[in-house]
Amino acid sequence: MSREERRQYGKIRLLNIECDSPYDWQLEGATHVRVSIPARYENQAELARQGFFHADRTLGVSIGLSRSTVDFASLVRIEPRITDERREDILAIAKQCFPTDRRFHIAHALSQAVADEILAGWVKDLPPCYLYEHKGQAAGFLALTGEGDRRFVHLAAVLERYRTSGAAMSLYAAAARDCRSRDIRFLDGRVSTATPSVINLYAYLGAKFSDPMDVYLKEV
Repeated sequence: MSREERRQYGKIRLLNIECDSPYDWQLEGATHVRVSIPARYENQAELARQGFFHADRTLGVSIGLSRSTVDFASLVRIEPRITDERREDILAIAKQCFPTDRRFHIAHALSQAVADEILAGWVKDLPPCYLYEHKGQAAGFLALTGEGDRRFVHLAAVLERYRTSGAAMSLYAAAARDCRSRDIRFLDGRVSTATPSVINLYAYLGAKFSDPMDVYLKEV
């Protein structure tokens, strides 16, 4: 496995790399580099030698929808709606919900200004989202990507004050319900080990976890 993607967010030029082992990366033109690589000691030692710092560990997650006995519909407390609108509200939610997330905080020292630039780009490119509203106020969202028999939870967030109301469960369960109704077999994601509440939610929905990956960052 080896995949590289270059994205520009304002003055930030981010090189995203996913690979099985380090190789001779061409970093020219990038201001920041983010590497996702299997969690192995030899990878850690080599990336430290190259000046990267360890930022996160993530787990692959997959809900087998076709074999699941979970009644996803019964877990939806408030029905979210699918919309391509309210992007400003979605961005505002994202800015509040990811204070340390290393997908967006790519500088060694946490920088909200840097994270906001990247989040704005992510939200701009999102497909139509599941939007959870409380009394007309946007409280959370979930966006899916993918094709064929798999969908991937690309980005999801719920404002803290609504998390005890079942907002996150409603969003994920609605997505799982709808995917299964369209004969999609798997709902996948990737979750940081620093977010146990999300891990617990996936576990409740019957997910299996695998493929631990370490995330390393470097400013060029």
